Amino acid sequence: MEIRKYQDKDKNNLRKICIETAPPQKNEKGEKLLTLLYNDYYTEQEKDNCFVLVDQDDNAVGYIICAQDFDSYKKVFVEKYLPKVRKLSFAKYLEKLISLNTYEKWLAKDYPSHLHIDILPGFTGKGSGSMLIETLFEHLKAKGVKGIMLGVGYKNKRAIKFYKKHGLKVLKTIFNIVVIMGKAL
Repeated sequence: MEIRKYQDKDKNNLRKICIETAPPQKNEKGEKLLTLLYNDYYTEQEKDNCFVLVDQDDNAVGYIICAQDFDSYKKVFVEKYLPKVRKLSFAKYLEKLISLNTYEKWLAKDYPSHLHIDILPGFTGKGSGSMLIETLFEHLKAKGVKGIMLGVGYKNKRAIKFYKKHGLKVLKTIFNIVVIMGKAL
């Protein structure tokens, strides 16, 4: 396994990984929502903050993607991506709009960056996640970013333990659904 910077050729593979590592979707609309909410912005707008785990044939099998600055992310996401989310699901649109204007906004002062990480089954448990997250942390530190946050499912104890191992702490729990974690860099 090797980690390298994201390349445009990785876009479709990263979308597939996003879909394959999420809870099963009922239809294509659900898959499109996943990629709009958790993938496309990062690979289209912040390529420099995306790293890919590749196999021996240079095929993406995992990734860590990041928005470096919340205010910049919010401006572009609301303008370019949120209208697409609204067309697919008014409920998801409202959910994202609320999160952008409440806890994400409040926490962004100290934790302006946020990340998403996904690795295909069969490639986890081998230190790949640790390599990805530490690569991103070093990248952001070099850019002078002061903190990073993420959201993880409240019941995802394995992921919460992984993030704690890498120095993230619980900042807020939202309705026993999502745990927001952060780390000062």
